[in-house]
Amino acid sequence: MDMFTVKDLHQTQKDCITWMLGRQSGCVASECGSGKTVMGLTAFLIYRRKTGIRLPMLAVSVPKGVKETWSVEHKRWQHLKNLRVATLAGTPARREKILEDGNFDVLCVSYGLLNWLAELKKIGFPNTNFSFIFADEGSCLKGHASKWRVALSILSIGANARFIATATPAPHDAMDYWGLVKYLDDGRCLNAKTISQFRSIYCQAFPIPNTSGVFYRIKSRETAREIEKKVAPFFYSFETPEVPIETVDVLCSLSPESMALYKRIEKEQCLNSIADKETGKPVMDKSLGAMDLANKLAQVANGFVYVDKVLKLSPETIAELERTEDEKEVRQIMKKNSVRETINLFPDRIELCKKMVKAVRTKHPDSSIAVAYLFTHDLKVLQEAFPEGVSDTEEDIAARWNRGEIPLLFLQYARCSKSLNLQQSGYVLIMYTSTFNWEHDYQIARRFARQGQKAPKVYVYRLHLKGTVDDLKSKVLDKRGNSHVRFQKDILRYATTAAA
Repeated sequence: MDMFTVKDLHQTQKDCITWMLGRQSGCVASECGSGKTVMGLTAFLIYRRKTGIRLPMLAVSVPKGVKETWSVEHKRWQHLKNLRVATLAGTPARREKILEDGNFDVLCVSYGLLNWLAELKKIGFPNTNFSFIFADEGSCLKGHASKWRVALSILSIGANARFIATATPAPHDAMDYWGLVKYLDDGRCLNAKTISQFRSIYCQAFPIPNTSGVFYRIKSRETAREIEKKVAPFFYSFETPEVPIETVDVLCSLSPESMALYKRIEKEQCLNSIADKETGKPVMDKSLGAMDLANKLAQVANGFVYVDKVLKLSPETIAELERTEDEKEVRQIMKKNSVRETINLFPDRIELCKKMVKAVRTKHPDSSIAVAYLFTHDLKVLQEAFPEGVSDTEEDIAARWNRGEIPLLFLQYARCSKSLNLQQSGYVLIMYTSTFNWEHDYQIARRFARQGQKAPKVYVYRLHLKGTVDDLKSKVLDKRGNSHVRFQKDILRYATTAAA
């Protein structure tokens, strides 16, 4: 393993570390691959030496990030190698033992365990006080009702420094900033300590059709600019040497028979056209709302559909349903008593993917290949088509990939779009199916296009089925991608102005 020294840090990274050391809270909003992990650890090490405070650092990330980035990154740097880094994982008893021993300078924890850890802090459990908080993939805190943010705020009590890091601080729009600054300064910079105050100042309410509810949007583009200017002092962004990404849309078509089925479902807005094998009746004759329909069409375009089948209801469950008048509660009860069945429809997408992989291997024979997928059933189909492929559910995939041990790797968007460093073996990503989630789409390609990538560029091949929901996904991703580029430029400009 190569060992780096402080001299290997770029000047932009050193400047960011200096910025963190000069304040108590903030967000490092630099692009993927800019070295947020090493910057956070280095800032903590300097902070500890300067202050003499021996309380540990709490490093928070997504599960893959905890296991495959934070727990190993310090070993690659000469000045960090002596830090005792512990990963909070395993059974509750094992986690409690790690805390009781206290044999760590840095405690790494996933977002999923924040609530558990916060409850222990409330009762004064040993070694649950921290001096320095660093939450990687901080966009996880953006939701206005985020329980993770509440738990992290509890864990941050008594800490002298709290920072978050994310390449995508506002993946949807300026509304996402409230959750971040709520953690950083309790929302004071926006004069909005609560989401209600934020909405009353900056948002407009719109009714949700056929319901009594409303949804909120930022009032105007000028309002979004006002929010950005107010939050800018809390953000630090810098330009990093980019590894170019060349995206190739591989336009294909479903067979006439498959397209006919797809179009019937799209027109009927339900699953009438798909018959149950046992009863011969439609698997779902209830009309679908816009979001549910888009999700079902995404499944159909992949050649299958998920159907919830209700199990035999017990007398107790039937009685509970009879007592329940609220429609939402009824749906929840039914969901608890149902199983998800997968109905295969046609093999078009996977057959096209086979041809793509063959062509890509011919074009890039020196590269391992990663394949991004969306649904759990997609993984099953991919594994059947490519037995040599390795699933992202296996351990140490980043290390094995970077050592060149994995020729074909399957990556699920939600699980693998953050915190994995995959730049040392391959430079080709095939998107078997795309996603509506721009943040996942943006970040998964940057698992490869980051500092340390030796190839001159990273290639992303998108399998795009014309005339399907893939067309809509492409438009949504383009729109949100353009918004992100503007946000990054504006935050950089506003922050520079504020510093001056």
